[in-house]
Amino acid sequence: MTKYRVISEPYRLDRFSPTIPAHRRIRGDDSVQRVVTYVDAPDVLVALNEAITLTDHRKHSITSIEEVVPSEALYFSNQKLTEALSRQEHDEPSDGAEKLDPEDYAGKVIYEQADFTDTVESVATILRDTLLPGLSITLVGDVDDNFTVFDIRDEATGTYRSTTADVKELIQDQSAIGWDGILSIAKALIAHAEPLV
Repeated sequence: MTKYRVISEPYRLDRFSPTIPAHRRIRGDDSVQRVVTYVDAPDVLVALNEAITLTDHRKHSITSIEEVVPSEALYFSNQKLTEALSRQEHDEPSDGAEKLDPEDYAGKVIYEQADFTDTVESVATILRDTLLPGLSITLVGDVDDNFTVFDIRDEATGTYRSTTADVKELIQDQSAIGWDGILSIAKALIAHAEPLV
C-alpha cells in the first residue's frame, strides 16, 4: 500500500465567518487551521475517497493529496547518479540544466576548486530535473560562501521547507577526486533533502 498525505483547509466562508472571534482567527484555532492526515491506499482515488469519509476533513476543502516518498527512495546507486548527472551521447537537448562532463573534473579535488559552490548548484539543479522531480533545491550562499540555505519547494502545496547547511557539509568526502567528488556532492544533497520531503 502507498501512503498519501491529505491536506485540507477550512472553506473560505468558514475561515472569515463573523461567528469566529477575530482573536481566535489570529491565533489560529482548530476551526481555521489546515488538517493533515495520512492514508494508506492502493492509489490516489482510493485515498481521496477515504479522506472524504474522515470526520476531520468533512467541513474542509481538500487542497492536496500527495504520495509520501519513503526515505529509502531517495538513495540512488553510483550508476544511477552518473546516468542522471553526466552528459551521454544519446542525450537530447532539454530545457533543464546542462549535464556535467566527467572529463572536466578528472584529477581535481572537487572541494578545493574555486567554483565549488557553483558545482554544488549545478548538481542540485540536475538532481531536481532528473531524480528528484517536483522538488526545487535552491542554494543561497552568503558573501564568504560559508553557509547556505537549502530549500525544497513542495509542488503539491506550494510551500517551502528549508534548512541551513554549511557549504562544507554539501559534499560527503572532501578529499574525493574527479567524478567521485561529483557523486559525493550528489549524495550529500540527497541526504539533506531527505528530512524535508
